[in-house]
Amino acid sequence: MGLDAGNVQVAATGAVYMSTVGATAPTNSTAAWSTAWKELGYMNEDGFTENPSLDSEEIKAWQSGAIVRRVVTGSGHAFSFTAIETNNIVLDLFYPGSVLTQETGPPVETKVQVKLVNAVDKAFGFDVLDGTDRIRIVVPKARLSERGAISYKNSEPVAYPFTVSVEPDSTGLLCIKYHNPQLAAA
Repeated sequence: MGLDAGNVQVAATGAVYMSTVGATAPTNSTAAWSTAWKELGYMNEDGFTENPSLDSEEIKAWQSGAIVRRVVTGSGHAFSFTAIETNNIVLDLFYPGSVLTQETGPPVETKVQVKLVNAVDKAFGFDVLDGTDRIRIVVPKARLSERGAISYKNSEPVAYPFTVSVEPDSTGLLCIKYHNPQLAAA
């Protein structure tokens, strides 16, 4: 296979979605997300990061300490992103187990009673767009595993940094990825 600049993709824009576990997800890269899926809104300029991990142990021989085998001892998958839009979907993810209420006022406002974290499993979706090229990732089940600090500065948006860790299903499935256009065979 030769060099093909058409295979170079850039994550020019996209979206992050969240729903309940078991929600029907699109089954290709271009189908619309159903109303069960809520877009989190604007993300910071870094987009999102897919973080696969792999842990292994080296087995060394007594003779000369040569490494004779590597054994996989664990693996995982996580996604990190920073929302810069403050809305009820973002607040619900950032403060799991807390109580969000809409106060009719005056003033009209959202009230968040922040409680100890009680994270629940959610489904996530990620779209990456590069012109008409698209990558879609569907994560059937993940859980908030890290939150970053919120800074309140006059030169930056209020941002909510997240990491969600993927939970495998009974077959070991972590996520489904769709690439449009179809990737060339190796």
